[in-house]
Amino acid sequence: MLAAAQLKRSGSAKIPYPGGCKIGSRGYDLHIMVWEALGCKVTEKPDFIHIEGKQFTGGQIKFPISTVGGTENALICAAMAVGKTEIVNAYITPEVEDLIDFLRRMGSIIEVNGSSNIIVEGVNYLKGTIKSVMYDRIEALTWLVYGILSKGTIHINNVPFESMEVPLLHLKKMGIDFLSNSNSIYFSPDCLKNGQVESFELACGAHPGIISDMQSFYTLLGIVAQGDSRIFDYRYPKRIAYADELQKLIDTPVVETEEGKITTRGPGKFVSGEVTSTDLRGSMALVMAALCAEGESIVNDVEMALRGYNNLEGKLSQLGIEIEILEK
Repeated sequence: MLAAAQLKRSGSAKIPYPGGCKIGSRGYDLHIMVWEALGCKVTEKPDFIHIEGKQFTGGQIKFPISTVGGTENALICAAMAVGKTEIVNAYITPEVEDLIDFLRRMGSIIEVNGSSNIIVEGVNYLKGTIKSVMYDRIEALTWLVYGILSKGTIHINNVPFESMEVPLLHLKKMGIDFLSNSNSIYFSPDCLKNGQVESFELACGAHPGIISDMQSFYTLLGIVAQGDSRIFDYRYPKRIAYADELQKLIDTPVVETEEGKITTRGPGKFVSGEVTSTDLRGSMALVMAALCAEGESIVNDVEMALRGYNNLEGKLSQLGIEIEILEK
């Protein structure tokens, strides 16, 4: 994401190799494809990716798979390219739509056709603008699931309903009859139709369905649900390490994992223990499980959750929860 501005200013950019969550391959080949398709020379150095180009030149970018980061990178680069760029098989998520709105406010000429084709006419410069970042659909789901797990009462404001219709529909199918108005959700134990979460089966995929980043929260619901539940994720089949850590916080064997599939045989009861974070959303799932257990628990590498949830300690404090974060 930082390459375009560097190239625009100096004709050269040095980008570190990707890190992030341990959910399988974190390929950067599609980003290289974007830069090369727009006329840049890319060299993979031992410690960084070196991109060179006096200016971007419009062209066609054809993604072989849906990619949020790749689509965002292509949009930013194309916005300041000379000429027209076509992005084929773009992944237009709510976050990408928000970026398109932001770029348009800055003077970009962007045309969206259907659900996967974008035409960008490059401009010489982008002007400054002011825009509020969209509300986080994954965080809204996080707090709703925590309310269900903790059997507490919670009122969640600024829920982006338009971007999470399918994820919330699945909760309704589980017997979770939460209350909602135009922009908020209210949940109390009375919202569970049968006093419990019902078992379910679902597959993670592309928006508008349940995206992979939401997977761990449905796994939590499967743990407390009555009966067997199954969660499939073939986009990130190795995103199962957090589930093995979750099992350490359950009183009986409940979670079964294999690549692309998590099975829960609930209901299980959360117990205290020590676990280690493996990815951002999985880290938050571990924190939530620990909060639902009696006694003291330790979640190592919790900085993963902290970088994904703004003011996490403050929000937990609003729910009457005190946590202690220890620096290593």
